[in-house]
Amino acid sequence: MSIRSVNGLATFLSLLCVMFLQTAHAGEWDHPTKITFNEPVEVPGIVLNAGTYWFVLANDVSNREVVRIFSDDWSKLYATELTIPAYRDTKNTDTVLILAERPRAGHEALVRWFYPGRETGCEFIYSPQVEQRLRSDVQRVVDASPGS
Repeated sequence: MSIRSVNGLATFLSLLCVMFLQTAHAGEWDHPTKITFNEPVEVPGIVLNAGTYWFVLANDVSNREVVRIFSDDWSKLYATELTIPAYRDTKNTDTVLILAERPRAGHEALVRWFYPGRETGCEFIYSPQVEQRLRSDVQRVVDASPGS
């Protein structure tokens, strides 16, 4: 084999490795999270019916505070939500949701979403009127590990 062939093969293998690494880290980048709700849950502007949804961060380097909510089969985009960073003192091993119990509304509201292994999560931005009510509602932490 000539030097040129060896260099070409090495370049090809290097590019193949880079493409594989980008694919392997894609899930870490957009934090895809499959969540099943047994009851309706509110996010700003919409109430999601009981069912399974995908929560992902928008693939935008300049803005990591946009969450998109898709159907279980990715065929429908239900919402694109602006969020602000939320912080926890500890890292969690599973997905953690903070829900506000809203007895007057008849459903709970998703307040914060934390991806596994992160201290930083996403806090959903509600209107000032809803936000004021959410602060007075009881909030509960839900460990959304697979099978829970």
